[in-house]
Amino acid sequence: MLRYQGGQVFGLDSLFRHVEDYERLALSVPWLTSYLAVHPQKRVMLRYVHESSLNQRAMSIFSADMRAADEGDLAAEVSAVWDKVALLVAGHDDYWLVLPDRRMILWRFSGVNGLLKFRPTDFARHECTDDRGVTGGCVGAVVTPEGVLVK
Repeated sequence: MLRYQGGQVFGLDSLFRHVEDYERLALSVPWLTSYLAVHPQKRVMLRYVHESSLNQRAMSIFSADMRAADEGDLAAEVSAVWDKVALLVAGHDDYWLVLPDRRMILWRFSGVNGLLKFRPTDFARHECTDDRGVTGGCVGAVVTPEGVLVK
């Protein structure tokens, strides 16, 4: 998503400068690339809003969700690298963060399609702070680059 104002599109230069880095990061996660190779019908999109994949507004919402779930340390860890984090949307509205060290965090989910290789029962769910319409909930689960759920 880019800004459009007064008949002009803003942010294309930033998009072209950074999108390959986010794409490369997402595709460097071994379990994710293996899973998508076996399940090519699964829909996973890289989000890019204005100047980054995880923009400051999304970071703020993520932090609030994690603090509400008593995961403030996770929010602080992501906040330190927010501009290098790739935000993926899987399924219909399931949000995954890919950290620079290739760990992934399931932030929120609304259905089973975007959980990739996992099931809803694999995660402890919490109510999200800003969107009561999320049917699955907020999670804050950390998955290693190899696909092991650690938290």
